[in-house]
Amino acid sequence: MSAGAPRARGFDVRILNEIIKLRKEDKNARESLLDLYMRAMGWRRPRRSK
Repeated sequence: MSAGAPRARGFDVRILNEIIKLRKEDKNARESLLDLYMRAMGWRRPRRSK
C-alpha cells in the first residue's frame, strides 16, 4: 500500500507514521525486557536476524 492510499481514505499519514513508530518502540521495549529476564535466569536466547 502506498502512502497515497491511506491519504485517499482520509487518514493523516503523519499520524499513521507516529503510530507505526510507537509500535516499533513498544516491540523493542518488550524484546529488551525479555532479554533481561532470560539473562537473569541464566538462559540464552538465540538472536534473530533482521
